[in-house]
Amino acid sequence: MFRHLMKLLATVFMATTMVTAVPTASAQQGPVTCGVSGEAGFQPSVLLVPRQSRLTLDGDEAACIDADGEVAAASFQGIADGVLSCLGSPEGTSGRGQISWTLDDGTVETSTVDFVLAGTSLAHVELTGFVIAGRYEGERFTAQFNVEIINPGVRCATFLGVDSAGYEGTFSIG
Repeated sequence: MFRHLMKLLATVFMATTMVTAVPTASAQQGPVTCGVSGEAGFQPSVLLVPRQSRLTLDGDEAACIDADGEVAAASFQGIADGVLSCLGSPEGTSGRGQISWTLDDGTVETSTVDFVLAGTSLAHVELTGFVIAGRYEGERFTAQFNVEIINPGVRCATFLGVDSAGYEGTFSIG
């Protein structure tokens, strides 16, 4: 009986040790901050008058600063639908994005993020949300970038509006 109790205790101890040694999502909880730049598209084009439009963000790969030292670079692509104008966007326009992470060892991982436009100016966009799948799942996502809307802004005063503009800034996880 005593021998069986000792075997049971040894088994529980080994199982507990093995479970705590298994990597979990918390091992990927950053924080990590990456540069972001690319092309913002508007369909239909944005005008001075607010109207329903789709914002697409097509980002280039840029370097990252990762507290864990695993991420070398990342790129961000996103889509948001809402009422937009050259002057801004009411808070609440929501979207979804995809981050492609290039790790130091050359492998690529992805994250899916849900976000809301938090800024009120289209020239300075702020996104806030959470990673809903992939690397850093459950972590907070934030992005801030400036959209080069001023030069194409002259087109805002016409019926053509602005259908694309460059942007640059940063995004962070954690």
